[in-house]
Amino acid sequence: AMHVVIMPTDWLVPGVPHPRIHSAERVKETAADIAEFGFSPPIGALGDGTIIIGLVRFLAARSLDLEEVPVIFLDHLGEGLQRALMTVEVKMAEAALWDGQKLASMVAKLAAYEEKQPAEGDAR
Repeated sequence: AMHVVIMPTDWLVPGVPHPRIHSAERVKETAADIAEFGFSPPIGALGDGTIIIGLVRFLAARSLDLEEVPVIFLDHLGEGLQRALMTVEVKMAEAALWDGQKLASMVAKLAAYEEKQPAEGDAR
């Protein structure tokens, strides 16, 4: 069974050359998501700290000066499966399809929720 372990951010290192390029804007967006919603899913790494999946989350954590991040260890996977997992993570994001009606409904619900929240510093 895999367990999530909290590890020092500085212990992690980017792994094999990653085919996906993460722009500064993407890292900034991910950092904002982590700041608002917490860190999920964890970074997938090997026992030596090499990142297999979760590079943008790692970069975002560093930009937020997070000292620790959640990690799952993937040493049980052979090198071929590790590379396959990295590729799958990239490809899943690219292959995602959107249901326009459901997305519009979710956005509307989020907007309604935000309207109900007190403004920062507001003592409602």
